[in-house]
Amino acid sequence: MSTFVERMRRDATEPRDYASYKDVSAFGSRAITLRLPVTTLAKVAALEERLKAAGAALSSRQELIFEMIESCVGDWVLSQPQSKQKGSAEEMQAVARKAIQRHAIEG
Repeated sequence: MSTFVERMRRDATEPRDYASYKDVSAFGSRAITLRLPVTTLAKVAALEERLKAAGAALSSRQELIFEMIESCVGDWVLSQPQSKQKGSAEEMQAVARKAIQRHAIEG
């Protein structure tokens, strides 16, 4: 099962081993603009409606997209050969830490 589905099924009170949207956004965020096909946007809107109807605790579309991207990164790490998974995960965490530090300085 993909990490996205696992994240969407997790109850908000369950312990987790990753940073949530709320956790990460506390460090600050930066607005970006993306151009996506209308078909993709329609699918995201439909998915958002279905997840909310199923009781998923999403505060915003931004949180949904955050969860999708973070899940994709997690899936990519897990798809690496066993011997490279730890290094890949550490590399992604290092990039994230640098971004938080850079944001704090530029803030």
